[in-house]
Amino acid sequence: RALVDGHLSRRRVRPSLIAMDLRVRDLAKSYGEKAVLSGIGFAIAPGERVLLLGPSGSGKSTLLNCLTGLQRADAGEIALGEQRLTVGSLGDALRRRHF
Repeated sequence: RALVDGHLSRRRVRPSLIAMDLRVRDLAKSYGEKAVLSGIGFAIAPGERVLLLGPSGSGKSTLLNCLTGLQRADAGEIALGEQRLTVGSLGDALRRRHF
């Protein structure tokens, strides 16, 4: 499945390593007039390992920074397990525990 001008490559790992699923819907991030992420959506199951590939400037680091709360996305929804997070609500304690 294509993601941010790149590809997701999936591989199962021991389920005990990753205990919660991650679901992303309609994630968007812009810098001024330049849209870096637009309508990004995917799900990662517990125990699944994902590789994010893409050319320089395609938004890989921005996506990871938004997912982990290091940057605030402009729009979208992130769900970690049963917990739905509004964009920008990922606190330091949650980030340290799960990312």
